[in-house]
Amino acid sequence: MIKKQFIINPLQEHKTTWISVLLLKSPSNIVLLCLVLLMANQTSARSLHLSTFNSQQGLSQNSITCSITDQQGFLWFATQGGLNRFDGYEFKRFKANSDDNSISGNWITGCVKDSKNQLWFSTASKGLNKLNPKTGQFEVYSTSNNDGLSENKIWSMAATADDILWLGHEHGKLTRFDTANQEFEHFQYTIEQQLPLIRDIVITDELIWLATDKGLISFDPSTEQFTQHAQISAPLWHLKLLNNEKLLIGAKQGLYILNLATQSSEEIEQFNAAWITDSFIDQQQNLWLASYGQGLYFLPADADLQEQFTQYRHDKQNSNGLSSNYLLSLYQDSQGIIWLGTDGYGVHRYDPKQQQFSHQLKTSQANSLSHNFIRSIVKRANGEVWVGT
Repeated sequence: MIKKQFIINPLQEHKTTWISVLLLKSPSNIVLLCLVLLMANQTSARSLHLSTFNSQQGLSQNSITCSITDQQGFLWFATQGGLNRFDGYEFKRFKANSDDNSISGNWITGCVKDSKNQLWFSTASKGLNKLNPKTGQFEVYSTSNNDGLSENKIWSMAATADDILWLGHEHGKLTRFDTANQEFEHFQYTIEQQLPLIRDIVITDELIWLATDKGLISFDPSTEQFTQHAQISAPLWHLKLLNNEKLLIGAKQGLYILNLATQSSEEIEQFNAAWITDSFIDQQQNLWLASYGQGLYFLPADADLQEQFTQYRHDKQNSNGLSSNYLLSLYQDSQGIIWLGTDGYGVHRYDPKQQQFSHQLKTSQANSLSHNFIRSIVKRANGEVWVGT
């Protein structure tokens, strides 16, 4: 008797036929059939078998704000309490100190690599840092150095192909930094005497797009004019450019799509109450979303944005899953490894190439198996697997 529908993995549809409905009386037959089904599904099954690195392994702090790779292949994890270089085995910490060549602040808000393979790190209150990875020394740009930077609090950063850095601040301030000529330009926008905080920046061919706590704003560098986009006025956190045609807009409550050609927008219904903190498109063109409180979301490359995303949440009974639903950052390195930055629980490592079996069992989650004793299994034509307990 089938008591409960349990879909093992509906990430992609498969053109398959009914395998069979079997009442399995032998435990060996159950194991054999489960292995066959799982092996048949390995091209679509995505078991998030994660390894975790935190302060116990040497991280300076457990809230990962961004990640980046240098020319030598070292990974750099920025946190709210220092910068960390990872060689695959050990962490080397970089923290602010009295040395003139140290990083200026420990709460790091942004990571960028320029065309010369120099790494840039922005901070929440101590200005901008350029790292020479070969020497481990930092060059600091701040108001106290009188080098042209007018605001030390930098909450967002983006770079152009010709090494122009755009920095987002509080109080509606936006900075353009020509790194080649060492020249700063400053701009400011007010909304009815309200000064927005710029949380994220995306650069297109003509405009600089800003996610602010007062909604979506664009800046035209040629005219030096700001434009408020009234159709998206919610407090925003994250922006992502999709195929140079659409802007993915993450709010504290909701996810939106803006068509850049028509300026029309739509809300993705699944995320009405979700706080999206980061996103990235992996090497297979799949879309991943990080959220603050709702875990991780995944959408296959060939799916429409309005289709149902697969959601991964923390489960205390799964020691190899997410350690927290509160995620801050996502990054895929040159080897294809995906790094998930959490708020307070360190960084997760996930290798999509590893073929892990997905072990399904009864847990505290509402959509888990109703019982661990399996009596029958059937696979439908659309790729869904039904399990009878």
